[in-house]
This record gives sequence, C-alpha cells and structure tokens, in this order.
Amino acid sequence: MADFVLSLPENIEIFWVFWGSDGFNLPMLLKRNFDEYSLKYCLKNHPYLLLKYDLTHFMLTYHWKNRVKKHLQAIQKVDYFCHYSEEDYEIIKEVTGFNAKWLEFNYGSLDDFTRKEDKLVLLTDYQKDIIWLGNSADESNNHISALFEIKRRGIEFSSIMCPLSYAGHKDYAKFVIKKGRELFAERFIPLTEFMPKEEYDELLKRCKCFIFNHKRSQAYTNIAYLLFSGGDIIMHSESSLTRYLRSNGISLKTIDEEDWSYDKNQKINNSEAIEKLLNETIVVQRYKNLF
Repeated sequence: MADFVLSLPENIEIFWVFWGSDGFNLPMLLKRNFDEYSLKYCLKNHPYLLLKYDLTHFMLTYHWKNRVKKHLQAIQKVDYFCHYSEEDYEIIKEVTGFNAKWLEFNYGSLDDFTRKEDKLVLLTDYQKDIIWLGNSADESNNHISALFEIKRRGIEFSSIMCPLSYAGHKDYAKFVIKKGRELFAERFIPLTEFMPKEEYDELLKRCKCFIFNHKRSQAYTNIAYLLFSGGDIIMHSESSLTRYLRSNGISLKTIDEEDWSYDKNQKINNSEAIEKLLNETIVVQRYKNLF
C-alpha cells in the first residue's frame, strides 16, 4: 500500500481511513500500547517490531525498518485522516509529523452489526458465570496483566473465555494459553476457532463482564455491540477509546477500579448513548463529508 500511495501524483487528494494497526503498530507507538508482560514478550520474540537489532532477527529487523520508513513517507502524503477519535489523530500526528486534516468518520452504523432484538439482550435471567477477555490474539490486548488482576480479585466464575482466533501471532496465543492454564487450569478456555453465531450469542448472555485491556483504541465494534446489548464492559483507563466513549455520555469501568459493577440504569443509558452515537443518519453524513 505504501508503494501505491507514494506513486500517486501530487494533485491527488489522499484520504487515510484509519483502521488502527496501520498507525498504532508503528515502532514508536507499540511501547505505549503494551503492558509490561506484552512488552517483555515482544522484545524476546519479535524485537524487530520495535526495531531492536539482535543476531537472530538482524535481517528481519533491517527489512522491517525499511518498510516502516516507506510507511512513514506515505503517511506524509495523506491529506485527510478519517477516524472517529480526534485524540487518535493527535497521537498519530505527534509521532509522524504529518499535516493531514482530521475528518470525523465511522466505518458503519450500529445497524450494520446489530439487530433490534439485540438491544439490552444481555439483561437476562441467565446465570452470569463467565468472564470474557479480549478480542484477538494481538499483544495489545494485554491479556497477562488482566489475568493477574482477575486472580487478585478472587472473582467467582465458571470460566474465562478468551478469543484468540484473530490477528496477532500464533506463538503469542500459545503464550497466553499457557499462562491462563497456569493461573486458572481448565477454567481458562481459549477460543481458537470461529464459532456459530447462535452459540456465540448464548455465551455472551452468560458473561458477568467483558474485559478489554487495550491501552489504545481497539475492538470498538465489539464494545459498541456489547454496550447496546447491556453488557458490563471493563476497559483500560489509558485507552483513548475509553475517554472518547465517556465524553459521549457512556459510563465505563476501568480495570484499575475496585468496583466493576454496573446497575441496570447505567446499562440502559449506555445502550441509548451508543445508539445515538452510531446513528445511521450521522454515519451516512460522515461518509458524505468525504466528498
């Protein structure tokens, strides 16, 4: 993609529709995203991602450095940074020095990934005995510090469900599984394959809380769906997504707070707030603003 962007004539306007990893995975930002365990793991197993040279990964680091250099050159050509969070725009601007303008943008509305019957569906009489941890096998989920925090609190639960079928590195997924089993034995259940939606929905109804321990904006679609459905969301206090959602009237608990509980009114208000924030009319208008 960088080669394509760099090949474009100067009179072509370039819109960067920001996804997340396309900016947050720059070496100068990765350290911000990781807890001490993810950082230690990355330095040991994938040091090239942080541009750390060693004999084992020397050539890989050399080639990665050249890719990063070209990526940064392409970013300098961007005219518009399209993303819902202005804070994320400022973070990328700080480390790249690009001169792009920010355009508020969302990939889709709530209607694109929810159904009317999903609203507050998690406010059920199901036995709430599952903890949901993370959204992928990416190191930025900071699984290990979250696992230690669950252990410290002595929370009662039947199992920890941990999706590891998407993104990241397979060796990191194995690392998380090993640590999860050390701490919680068979109660730690890694989800390494995609499951049928009906089975997935039934699991969600049994979850007492959903932990997203990312220090950057990530898993917004998952979180938006769970807020709409009435889920108990636990996020990281340093996440720009946490601040963004709170600034839009959504009550959120963070992993460093002692009280992780929500009352029913908070869940209802959160559902209505995310519905308003990702209203189809607003999202369509943001698409129109691109043209």
